[in-house]
Amino acid sequence: MVIGLYDLFHPDSESDEAQSDDEDHAHEHHGGSDRVGWLLALPVLVLFGVSPTALGADSVDQFRTFDASPTVNSLPPLPSSGTIDLSLMDYQMYALNSTELRGKTVTLTGFVVADTALSADSFVLTRFAIGCCAADAFRLEVVVSGAVQTWENDTWLRVTGT
Repeated sequence: MVIGLYDLFHPDSESDEAQSDDEDHAHEHHGGSDRVGWLLALPVLVLFGVSPTALGADSVDQFRTFDASPTVNSLPPLPSSGTIDLSLMDYQMYALNSTELRGKTVTLTGFVVADTALSADSFVLTRFAIGCCAADAFRLEVVVSGAVQTWENDTWLRVTGT
């Protein structure tokens, strides 16, 4: 960017007369600069003008949700006792495609997204899954009910329940 600004405001250091007086030059120079150095600043200026959205509670509505509805026949069995630590994606796959979660205690991790359509003791636990970049992210959500306190949006929690 500095090179582009320098090139834009400072002409070439040699003048046409100095170049033409030089006997060693067998070719002709044209005065002035092409002034294309400023193009080096263009990507930086674009990033300042078009910043990507952060992946948080404010951007949840902009991303599609994970579709765990296709039947998955090869889900491994869950442990029969103890607390099971699951990702939100795994939780949704088990919840929609098997009966393995019934009566089991699970721990999920995500950030809080308030939803005014839910009761006061409920919130949405959310995560984003990214395949390649933020543009192809999709959200994973689980409604948590029976909360003993309220949290602000974007608060990260580990929630344990059945």
